[in-house]
Amino acid sequence: GSFNPNYQQPLEATYLACGDYHTLALVNDGNHKDASVYAWGSNMFGQLGTGDDSTFDQGDPKKCEGIVGNIILVSAGGMFSCAVTEDGSLYTWGCNSEGQLGHGDRKDRSKPTKVVILESEPVFDVACGDEFMCVLAGDNGNIYTWGNNACGQLGHGDLDSRLVPTRVQHINPVRSIAAGSAHMCALALGESGGEVLQTWGAGGKGQLGHGTFTNVLLPKPVKCDNLVEKAICSMACGAHHTCVVVGEDLYAWGDGSYKQLGTLTDDDNNDNGGSAGKGRRKSVRMSVANAMSL
Repeated sequence: GSFNPNYQQPLEATYLACGDYHTLALVNDGNHKDASVYAWGSNMFGQLGTGDDSTFDQGDPKKCEGIVGNIILVSAGGMFSCAVTEDGSLYTWGCNSEGQLGHGDRKDRSKPTKVVILESEPVFDVACGDEFMCVLAGDNGNIYTWGNNACGQLGHGDLDSRLVPTRVQHINPVRSIAAGSAHMCALALGESGGEVLQTWGAGGKGQLGHGTFTNVLLPKPVKCDNLVEKAICSMACGAHHTCVVVGEDLYAWGDGSYKQLGTLTDDDNNDNGGSAGKGRRKSVRMSVANAMSL
């Protein structure tokens, strides 16, 4: 569709991302070759990328300044933002209390700033948690994580936070990633071929799908026949729940306190045996918010 930042000519938004209290839109304005990022909502930590010291909320979409190149992807964490350009450069801005911006410090940024440590590894995909980030980068399916690690969501086998992107060692080449508030999902190459869903991080609501309510500090395969009989088409994470599309079926597990699992129950589910739409829904793309699924 189109929207009208600052009430000028209509612009086409091709991609949206939502943080806790702010929104990002990837926009083609028709006058320039390169796409731009517009942002609105809360700006308490500079997550709108206006480049000034203002922390006032912004009701109208405003262009983020300082990103060099054609932007192809945007993503938002709880109180921070990021964008990826066509050449694989990653820019981050906003809250940096846990080092989630990846610049080696804990200083907030109000202007998009390139993550220089990844300059030799072009970024293809990003996933933002509440206070951490994961990217898929380089030609070998490597993933890098950084930021808050209180629940082991960085996947390094410990609880130490990282201020710069750090490669996750204990996983095969990865094709796709998704992040919840404090947990991670990745589709990785299996030992005998095919792809395997691996999860790690916070598991207190069963969102990892391992049949327990405990945290996991390293990537761990989800063992469920329903998820290996057909290829996983897409996956998405809410704050404390996870959804995957397998063939034409949608599976969900984790926090069900707001019925966000779509399984006609509000109980937490720590496995992935149930389908929320088996035989009734065709899905090729999915979006999950903190406590809802689309």
